[in-house]
Amino acid sequence: MNSDHIESVAYREWPDSGRPALESFVRAPAKPLDTARPRIFVFLLVPGLPMIALSSAIEPLRQFNRLAHLHAYEWRLASLNGEPVAASNGIALAAQNFEDSLVDADYLIVCAGLTQKADERRYLGAIRRGASRGIAIGSLSTGTRLLARAGVLAGKWHTAGHHRGSEKVLVRHLGIEPG
Repeated sequence: MNSDHIESVAYREWPDSGRPALESFVRAPAKPLDTARPRIFVFLLVPGLPMIALSSAIEPLRQFNRLAHLHAYEWRLASLNGEPVAASNGIALAAQNFEDSLVDADYLIVCAGLTQKADERRYLGAIRRGASRGIAIGSLSTGTRLLARAGVLAGKWHTAGHHRGSEKVLVRHLGIEPG
């Protein structure tokens, strides 16, 4: 993979660095590994998010910690106002306030589903605030659409995070014709 390609969950370039595969799923400029503190992932939850996407991202982090006997990764679930967010299966997920969750965060991952019932402008603003802090930003499922609408994918190679509507994201938000 060349250094200007971006995996589905990242928006900035990061040349292959020989880091563990678990960490490489977000290819963005990373802070040097600080063994004194874990890498912190903030998952910004959008109502209607698919639980399978969220758990598929968190479980490898948890398993790595357990199997390596390290506290290498932490994760925080965040909502714009700190209120619980209902996933597509109806389960309400407890969440921290978004701004508070960004303290010392290394990664911001937007998790959205097919039914985005949220106030999109507020999410776009939150994504832009995360980007302005220099935090690596990515997405799960249809969160890619929000990243594109927020403008954080402009001028970057990426892979659409969901098969539904990925061509629309490429054409409408990035001006790229699929091919």
